[in-house]
Amino acid sequence: MLSKQGTRPEPQLVVLDDALVNTDAARHRRALELIEQAGETLQVLILTAFPERYRTLRGMKAFDLRKLAEESTATG
Repeated sequence: MLSKQGTRPEPQLVVLDDALVNTDAARHRRALELIEQAGETLQVLILTAFPERYRTLRGMKAFDLRKLAEESTATG
């Protein structure tokens, strides 16, 4: 809703932090469908210790935050 309001709507960000960790298989599949739908108009950032649970998402880009932090420290 926020991404469509006003004269100059701006894309919104949704952050999920292991939101599906305790979800059964059927709900997990449905949640992934909803995340994909949301991703069509919103930026979705998923923080997780279980990246394999999200590998089927269309257009997914995965980043290892620990590795990025270590590389940043090494070069900075």
